[in-house]
Amino acid sequence: MLKGDDTIVAQPGERPTAISPGATPALATAGTGDVLSGVIGALLSKGLDAFEAAAAGVLAHAHAGVHAARHVGGADHVVAGDVIDAIPAAFTR
Repeated sequence: MLKGDDTIVAQPGERPTAISPGATPALATAGTGDVLSGVIGALLSKGLDAFEAAAAGVLAHAHAGVHAARHVGGADHVVAGDVIDAIPAAFTR
């Protein structure tokens, strides 16, 4: 996984590369990468393979960042805890 403005999930072999276009600048703050790692780890513990967990985690993380930015009044005000709080809403989306 290459996390940046656009996040890329790739795996050697025949599986296609997954690309998540940049969701929000709210995810460019301290600790949000750790949140993403935790989401992926949780998905791995549920039995998803590494690629599926990474791709699903990236998508949920992106949705959580957008939700958090809307909830707190803009991307500039989001902290990692806001993204964590938005994860349940991201998974229901």
